Amino acid sequence: MAELEIDNVLLGDLVRSAQAILKTRVRAEDAVQDVLLKMVEKPSLLDAVDNQVAFLKRCIHNHCLNIIRAEKRRIETTPSLDFIEDLHYRYRDSPEPSPEESLIMKENFTAAGLLLDRLGPKLEEAYFLKVVCELSNKEMASKLGISEGAARGRYQRAKVAFEALVKGE
Repeated sequence: MAELEIDNVLLGDLVRSAQAILKTRVRAEDAVQDVLLKMVEKPSLLDAVDNQVAFLKRCIHNHCLNIIRAEKRRIETTPSLDFIEDLHYRYRDSPEPSPEESLIMKENFTAAGLLLDRLGPKLEEAYFLKVVCELSNKEMASKLGISEGAARGRYQRAKVAFEALVKGE
């Protein structure tokens, strides 16, 4: 098993190279920490590598690029609680929910949000786009950058997983 010694100089260099891509030091430190954690969890990754420092730098570079790609794909449509209330009461007679109804709705939304978080980012995004944003499979595929069939499948997996979480399975 190969050991890699990481001193403060190397760590600073890794963070600076990540910061050049991600633009902020905090995000760069998080990215470097993610990669180092993967190296600790799977030390066999370093066994087959001749130049471990170069390999580590390449891993951090690729991880930073993956973070940027994920941010570009991520939909910036996380609804506020007010938006959810407006959506829920759109077709009701009373324009304003009572304080009790508002509180119950916020609690339900928070509980649903916690369950959605457990689905993982891809399934959560698909479920959110289909159910809350009411997008078609074609629109959802366009937003996610995947095929229509993949979008439909991702939503179906998200739906089954969400229903299992609600039932407590």
